[in-house]
Amino acid sequence: MATSKLQQLSEQQWHHISTADVAAYLNTDLSTGLSSVEVPQRHEVYGFNELKGKAAKSLVIRFLMEFNQPLIYILLVAGIVTLLLKDWLDQWRSVR
Repeated sequence: MATSKLQQLSEQQWHHISTADVAAYLNTDLSTGLSSVEVPQRHEVYGFNELKGKAAKSLVIRFLMEFNQPLIYILLVAGIVTLLLKDWLDQWRSVR
C-alpha cells in the first residue's frame, strides 16, 4: 500500500493542481496542518522530509580534477615527446 501511494505521489504534477485539491489529495487541512497524531504515522509511511546528499570527494581527487582539461593533456604529451627525442639537451646548449 505504501509503495503504491508513494509512487502515485511521485507521479503527480503538483504544479498543475490547485492548492485546495492538493490539500484534499494529501488529507490535510490548510489552516491547521497535520495533527500531532498524524505526524508520526506519516513519518513511518513516507519518511522524513530530507534530501540525500552526495558523498563529498576527497581533497586529492578535487585537486587532480583541476588538471582534467584537454590543453593540459596536449602539453604533457608534447613534453613527453620532447623528452623522448632528447631535444631538451639542444635547448640547454642554445641558451648558454
